[in-house]
Amino acid sequence: MGAENIFKDEASEEKGERARLASFVGAMAIADLVKTTLGPKGMDKILQSTGRGHEVTVTNDGATILKSLHVDNAAAKVLVDISKVQDDEVGDGTTSVVVLAGELLREAEKLVASKIHPMTIISGFRMAAECARNALLQKVVDNKADSEKFKTDLMNIAMTTLSSKILSQDKEHFAKLAVDAVMRLKGSTNLESIQILKKPGGSLKDSFLDEGFILDKKIGIGQPKRIENAKILVANTAMDTDKVKIYGARVRVDSMSRVAEIEGAEKDKMREKVQKIIAHGINCFVNRQLIYNFPEELFADAGILAIEHADFDGIERLALVTGGEIASTFDNPESVKLGHCKLIEEIMIGEDKLIHFSGVEMGQACTIVLRGASHHVLDEAERSLHDALCVLSQTVNDSRVLLGGGWPEMIMAKDVDELARKTPGKKSHAIEAFSRALSAIPTIIADNAGLDSAELIAQLRAEHHKEGCNAGIDVISGSVGDMSELGIYEAFKVKQAVLLSATEAAEMILRVDEIITCAPRRREDHMSRITGERQEKVVQWHASLVVDLFFSNTVWPITKSSEDKTGFDVSCVRNVAQVTYTYSERDAALYALGVGACSGDAVNEDELKYVYHENGQKCILVLPTFAALFSLGSIPIGFDLPGLPFDPRLLLHGQQYIEIYKPLPSSGCIQNKVALAGLHDKGKAAILEMETKSYDESGELLCMNRMTAFLRGAGGFSRSSRSYSYSNYPANQVAAVKIPKKSQPFVVFEECTQPSQALLYRLSGDYNPLHSDPVVAKVAGFTRPILHGLCTLGFAVRAIIKCVCKGDPNMVKTISGRFLLHVYPGETLITEMWLEGMRIIYQTKVKERNRTVLSGYVDLSGLTSSL
Repeated sequence: MGAENIFKDEASEEKGERARLASFVGAMAIADLVKTTLGPKGMDKILQSTGRGHEVTVTNDGATILKSLHVDNAAAKVLVDISKVQDDEVGDGTTSVVVLAGELLREAEKLVASKIHPMTIISGFRMAAECARNALLQKVVDNKADSEKFKTDLMNIAMTTLSSKILSQDKEHFAKLAVDAVMRLKGSTNLESIQILKKPGGSLKDSFLDEGFILDKKIGIGQPKRIENAKILVANTAMDTDKVKIYGARVRVDSMSRVAEIEGAEKDKMREKVQKIIAHGINCFVNRQLIYNFPEELFADAGILAIEHADFDGIERLALVTGGEIASTFDNPESVKLGHCKLIEEIMIGEDKLIHFSGVEMGQACTIVLRGASHHVLDEAERSLHDALCVLSQTVNDSRVLLGGGWPEMIMAKDVDELARKTPGKKSHAIEAFSRALSAIPTIIADNAGLDSAELIAQLRAEHHKEGCNAGIDVISGSVGDMSELGIYEAFKVKQAVLLSATEAAEMILRVDEIITCAPRRREDHMSRITGERQEKVVQWHASLVVDLFFSNTVWPITKSSEDKTGFDVSCVRNVAQVTYTYSERDAALYALGVGACSGDAVNEDELKYVYHENGQKCILVLPTFAALFSLGSIPIGFDLPGLPFDPRLLLHGQQYIEIYKPLPSSGCIQNKVALAGLHDKGKAAILEMETKSYDESGELLCMNRMTAFLRGAGGFSRSSRSYSYSNYPANQVAAVKIPKKSQPFVVFEECTQPSQALLYRLSGDYNPLHSDPVVAKVAGFTRPILHGLCTLGFAVRAIIKCVCKGDPNMVKTISGRFLLHVYPGETLITEMWLEGMRIIYQTKVKERNRTVLSGYVDLSGLTSSL
């Protein structure tokens, strides 16, 4: 009788050899990924984000590379974690620790295949690690008693650390900067007092160390340019809290004198706050927030240097090095701790003006100014210098040093080999494997330099059997060299951390004999009850919306033919459902209000016709985007389709296409015929297109909607090597719109949405709580409820009708809109329009975030004479 499965559906487990193999493969893959970056001749990696900005990072730092990866393998995550810990603890060796752990697991895999039990391998690895550590302890050198020799050791360690970085060409220069900065700390490992300031321009050689603190701000006009014996108040306070700035507030006055009185009252309150600050006896005021013109004038009149809008990291470090504290209230001057420095002056670095604080109270404070050709170079230089500073600060505390260049690994490998020969039983095989893994480090260093690693390792092994050998790999000359003469040294603390962390990680992975992948817990299971209820509302809303519209007479069959490219029989689902949609003038008017009509001016003649029988007109006019409501609910959300299972929470509304064949009536009973218009397999996702043709009461075709949905996680259903793709409409209808970047827009229209815009638009039938419930929005990853995509489309088309069609909605023939990003209610929409024949190409941006949220085109039946 087979064992009963104790796990829920969607959970999986792997046991024994399969689990062990999965762990080995994942860990070794991570090690192979970074091992080409090891050593002075290691290569760099380009990391490109998949976000909208496509940010690029060029680096060979192991921790930076690994923390940028999204790793799915459990064993691989263990190696990523030890790299992070190595970076946090000692700052260097992040690549070495991962590579050594990978090599240990590579050797362990061979032993397991030879039927040696994992616990025997672990026991051997422990003995080998202890032997290797003792070998290092016997060879360490400690020159802390001799300050000159100790400083030379620090210089050598810094140059060795920087040899594998972008700063290798100028390693002596930067090693001196790093050593000077760390020596100022006087034994402290707190690197907060060492500021690294990046300024593009010049070359890396132009970088320098400056005593004191540099703030990347300019001194304002009329402010003192130089202050001696400065008393500094560092603050994070709003200087305009007493101004009338409530959103939507209106102040009605009966004369201009009243306005002057209000302005005078504001100035009096701001003056009172400034006087409280001046009462602290200061001559320099640094604020995290804006100071504004009037307070700045008062500070200048008092001879006080006022610096506004300093970045938060900057003021935190400034408060630290000057001995002050960040203040936010000023009623009790005796409770505020001021900062002090001997001199504040303005300096120039390149073409930029900055503020220099010298003679600060924390004497060890300094600033390293990095110069370089680009931001990418400066970012990598900062990472390299940070590694050197971390290693040096740790070496000041633990002053034991070792030779580098593969020398420590060969020393350890030699002693571990001797231990293996003395150890009986199968443990000796594990100890020998540990020795081979150690020897792999200098092998990889030689391979990365393009050298003959087999020849060099053989020479190294022969040299290390001589007494007092200092031999290591000299990648510059391509031969075995004396590491002591070459000045290649490493910190003992780094090597010890690499050895012990890699051994512990390998042991942890070796202990695994089963991998259980848990079923994903539903959000309701681990959220609070109220959140769960609101989450459930989303699914219930989706289900109730489509159950009558879509599945009333629908069957989704799966064909059995081996020749089919997909599980769908498209011929059976082209005509899916017939749905009736009834609306009145009230619904059309409510929709117009929902997309911003009359929001700025309730008696606007251009838009009053959408909500009121203006000038005796028989009925209100209907905006063409109202047709989008006819297709509401035509996508099968909330159900698994046979042959195409998908998670409704991963659905995205990607595009809306509308054709208008005759003016929309102000009320009516519309018959909608819903059909499958397209289905495309995109690998990890599927694109589903639903077409809705709407007929009026006389049976005439009124309009056509085509809604495109992006189903994440639903791809990969093609049964042939060629991805499945089906559509029933011309290809030119889905061509991406190219925004004319080189020409200026024909018209630009700016309009602000209301904070309650989504609540108003949802009354037109889209009751998705994502647009109204803050908890549901937060679950979906937004800071607050977002605006409906079709509402944004309504704003954009209404802007085109207003600016190009001179208020005539019946000129619109075709509407195409692609949704690119969300909009928060209350944000300002800027719609840019370009005229190409009878087509208006447009894009809509959010002013506050300067992000494009919508793009597309509108085809017109004609143009007004003024155009």
